[in-house]
Amino acid sequence: MRVLVWGAGAMGGTIGAYLARVGHDVILVDQARLTEL
Repeated sequence: MRVLVWGAGAMGGTIGAYLARVGHDVILVDQARLTEL
């Protein structure tokens, strides 16, 4: 499953790492990346 985590801070990074570890395709978006979009 593809998952977008909006906010790559402490909680977003932890959740994203867990989801990636169990096999999901994870995209983390933080403030710096948001300005590029």
